[in-house]
Amino acid sequence: MNRDKQEFVPAETDWEAIRQWITRGDRPYLLWRRPGSGVCHCGRGSEEGLEVCRDLSDLNGKKGVVFAPFFCTEEVPALVWQPVEEFNLKVPCSEELLQKDRLRLKYQTENPIPDEPYAACFDAFSEALRAGAFRKLVLARSACVPRESGFDLLEAFQAACRRFVYSCVYLYHTPQTGIWIGCTPEILLAGRAHQYMTVALAGTQPLPFEAADQTAEAARLLAELSWDAKNRREQQYVTDYISNCLHRLGLETQEKGPFTVRAGALAHLKTEIRFELSDAGRTGDLLRALHPTPAVCGLPKMEAARFIREHETMPRGYYSGFTGWLDPQGETELYVNLRSMQVTDEAFVLYAGGGILDTSSVQDEWLETERKMGTMRAVIAQGYRKEFE
Repeated sequence: MNRDKQEFVPAETDWEAIRQWITRGDRPYLLWRRPGSGVCHCGRGSEEGLEVCRDLSDLNGKKGVVFAPFFCTEEVPALVWQPVEEFNLKVPCSEELLQKDRLRLKYQTENPIPDEPYAACFDAFSEALRAGAFRKLVLARSACVPRESGFDLLEAFQAACRRFVYSCVYLYHTPQTGIWIGCTPEILLAGRAHQYMTVALAGTQPLPFEAADQTAEAARLLAELSWDAKNRREQQYVTDYISNCLHRLGLETQEKGPFTVRAGALAHLKTEIRFELSDAGRTGDLLRALHPTPAVCGLPKMEAARFIREHETMPRGYYSGFTGWLDPQGETELYVNLRSMQVTDEAFVLYAGGGILDTSSVQDEWLETERKMGTMRAVIAQGYRKEFE
């Protein structure tokens, strides 16, 4: 199915079918809402059709839904599967998003004080940066929120689609990975007919207006945001890295940016990088060269990835990896797995990270991760909406 076409099935019937997919949990599925769209693309695979790729180059020539980790290993490989069912659904309209104070306080209040494990990890990262071993490192952490009875995963996903208009919203499941839900602002690779693009997205600050505000005044304030030297330097590292990667592969690039974009309650600096890819059958090699970019890893890349895996307080697994649709002969659309959480029967495991430079402060970086986790905390609150009506 072409995900661009506005082909729909009866919404009442098939949102209920999606609920059955979630309840059964015996087969892979992906629900996918592009930024700015009112359409959700739904795909489900078979029980036997899951391919395992332990190196991103193994994705060469592959077609299907991809879920890849931060760093491929024997234990945490990239997964590919072909949908055997596909259809589009309109994201249902609903009453205003939940604003009940007790839920907002319970799930969306920021903790301003860095915890000891994060502070110790930050010190290790900062010491390595000041010693000149790295130009940039990305420090991530997780937070576990207990899951109580009454949480509605499908309601949470639909609410996220309505609330986070400027993000790619997805709900992914395989029996091997469990359930992940995310609202990511970052494209890793997208294109068709040899015309491709990626983005350098880095730098973070709170929006100077309400996240739901889509007025002309909000657009003006967004365009007029100023960025300090640390954020501009951090974003330029990502732009230079991606451009250099593509040039080493013999690809000519066209850049647009950096400019300010919004994602949830946050603003970021973004540069679009476009290029022509004559051999789309070797997309895996391209992904292996790009991923993980300095937006989620560091510089130099391989040394930073090793340092992160040795020093972070938790294994990232699929957080800061990527997911989406891979089709060398059609359309490819892959997003970085950010502003995301893993959903288990007992808990929600939230993930967030931030770029660390030699000038970074632990308080600022901790607050950045808290604000990023606010996206998933809002999603959790929406999943309990019916419990408080």
